[in-house]
Amino acid sequence: MLIVSTASASLFAKGISVNSANEMAIQFEPLFGSWAKYLMGIGLLAAGLSSAITAPLATAYALSDISQLTGESKLRAFRWISLSVLIIGAGFALADIKPIKIILLAQFANGLLLPIITGFLLFAMNHRDLLGDYANSRTANILGAAVFIFTAFLGLRVIGKVMGLV
Repeated sequence: MLIVSTASASLFAKGISVNSANEMAIQFEPLFGSWAKYLMGIGLLAAGLSSAITAPLATAYALSDISQLTGESKLRAFRWISLSVLIIGAGFALADIKPIKIILLAQFANGLLLPIITGFLLFAMNHRDLLGDYANSRTANILGAAVFIFTAFLGLRVIGKVMGLV
């Protein structure tokens, strides 16, 4: 919550500039006093731990399902994939590699792929021969088109930001 509050304050308030976790903690000293730095540290630790747990598990879940393995071999693949993601992440952290370029590439890919996937889903949900009564209705198509337009706008905005155009 502290990070979200600081981010919104720095976006909308004049004169607030936050470039590090230390500066974020300083923003909360009027509210929390000397505890601000500890609360910020606990929040960042919790965010890091939750990401360190969910990212490897989500990757392992997706890749082990794609591989169509069953039984013990699927469980073994799940464990190895999860462990590999953890090791790669720890390796980047220990090597002091700045992941900014990778993050920007991921943002660019998200901005590009989100409208494409949305359009594909909208297209696929209109195949009456495959879906029968479960195919999109006119209302669902109108709402789907609105979602597609919104995701295209968001995608173009993210791509523009990554490329420095916006």
